[in-house]
Parts: sequence; C-alpha cells; structure tokens
Amino acid sequence: MIRHIGRLIVPGMFLLILGSCGSEQETSKEENVTEVHKLSVSDMHWLTGTWQQVTPGGIVFEQWERDGNTMKGRGGFIAGTDTAVSENIVLEMQGSDLMYIPTVKEQNGGMPVPFRLTAAVGDSFVFENPAHDFPTRITYRRLSDTSLEASISGTVNGVETRESFGLTLLAH
Repeated sequence: MIRHIGRLIVPGMFLLILGSCGSEQETSKEENVTEVHKLSVSDMHWLTGTWQQVTPGGIVFEQWERDGNTMKGRGGFIAGTDTAVSENIVLEMQGSDLMYIPTVKEQNGGMPVPFRLTAAVGDSFVFENPAHDFPTRITYRRLSDTSLEASISGTVNGVETRESFGLTLLAH
C-alpha cells in the first residue's frame, strides 16, 4: 500500500483472519498451511495489475507487474490530478526465501528494507522484519480474483498498531 516504510504504505498486508467454528473447519485450515520454503514469486503472480482503494481524500493504489523471476510493484496516492508514488517494491527469491522489499525514497536513507515470507495460510501471505521500526509485518490476503486486503502492523510506542487497506483490481 502506500505508506512510507517507516510507516510503510503497502498495499499491502493481510492480517490472518481465520476464526474457527468446529473441528471440520480446523482440519481444513491446517490443510491450507503452506510451508513457506515451498513458495516462490510465481505464487504471488495473482497480484499482477492495478489495485486501488477510493478514500474521501483520494485513491490509494498499487501496481504490480511480472519482471522475469521477480515482481515489481509501486504504491502511491492520487489526489485530483496529482499522483505521488511513495514506494517501489520488489518480490524476489533470495536463496529459498521469498522476500518483499520496499524502498521509500525519503525513509531509511532511501535504502530497501527486506521482509521475509514467514507464513502462508490459504490466500494469506505474511512478510516480517522484526528489526524494522514500523511496520514489522506486512500481510496480503487475497479475498477474490478482484479484491485483496493489505495490512501493515507492528508496535508503535509500545502499542500494537495495524492499518488495513481493502483494494480492488482495476485492471490486469
């Protein structure tokens, strides 16, 4: 989503929202847990396209495209005719780890901040970097072929904080 990395706007991040109501549902959840070392960039190709959330102040957007063995994204905000890109993102493999690497021009000295995929449950993907100030967790959850929830979370001044963005696919 579009948040600065210090306050990363990432379209992204999904909080694992998996309530349970009985043993049959519990079993299916366990079956949907994927070992993260078995995932690759191709498991995230569903992100390809332009995603947006319309807000009273403007449009939050993320655009993703495939680029060889990586995916490249950018996130920002559109207010009227002004477009501000606040972050560039790369999804790539580093060894056996799937990495989400945002770069925000005016934060972290303009350097990329890597987040490693730590959990994948069904259509939810959690990337973490516990050493980063905020966020420490970026989550994407695919709700359907045309909607997703992205969230960023972590601790700010000792308080667990989470921001979510509901994005709709505008175009592939």
